[in-house]
Amino acid sequence: HPSQAFEYNAGYPATFAPNTFIHEVLGISGVDYYTAARFKYALGGLDQDFASISVDSLKIPVSFNGHLFHVEGLVPASGAETLYTYGSNYASSTTQGIQNGQVVGVLNSYGAGKAITLSFPMYYMDYALSLVVMEDAFSGVFNEEVSLDDNINPAVKSIYLAPNYPNPFASESRIPYKTNDLIHPIKVQIFNLKGQVVKTLFEGNPDKSNSLLWDGKDASGKAVANGVYYIKASQNGTVQTRKMVLVK
Repeated sequence: HPSQAFEYNAGYPATFAPNTFIHEVLGISGVDYYTAARFKYALGGLDQDFASISVDSLKIPVSFNGHLFHVEGLVPASGAETLYTYGSNYASSTTQGIQNGQVVGVLNSYGAGKAITLSFPMYYMDYALSLVVMEDAFSGVFNEEVSLDDNINPAVKSIYLAPNYPNPFASESRIPYKTNDLIHPIKVQIFNLKGQVVKTLFEGNPDKSNSLLWDGKDASGKAVANGVYYIKASQNGTVQTRKMVLVK
């Protein structure tokens, strides 16, 4: 709740005047929040090239169904840039999904400085991709040197396959990936439980970050059966896999 931390806000929705710290420095002109809303994904790729990131379900109670609450929706001030938007496995028409699409990450320039504000807690997010996000923030935004020799928190040097969303899904699911290797080709495929290739979603030269869409159909365009499938991304000897569930 950035608005409570910086402006002692006590109600929602709320707006902030241009002369306030949260508006001028952090670039936030308003906030919104619903107690029933549930957060799972910070979806990147809007104004800045930041990788999407998801909640680490191993860090939260099973009863939360892989989601968090207490995540504010932010309204960027004029000139501020959107880094992340709110995502969940719940439909936007439900009380749990009511905040879907709201901004949860803002980059703002003020004077000679810059500020990044996230309304979701990084501790509860996927660890490996959190390292990539921090590297992007410090090197790409703040122009701070990031050591590649840090053995405690090593930089991710090849492909990282982020969790697809939504998951489970009924009609289509988005599959984000990120890589620091822009030389070697990437292949992203869907496999069934028998290990058979269902469809190749992408094969070729990569972008630094991208997202692919699978509509639950095989290479011939035929809809596949409900069940568990695997996403496999490979690049230069590095392989990442994720499980996804199709339920129609």
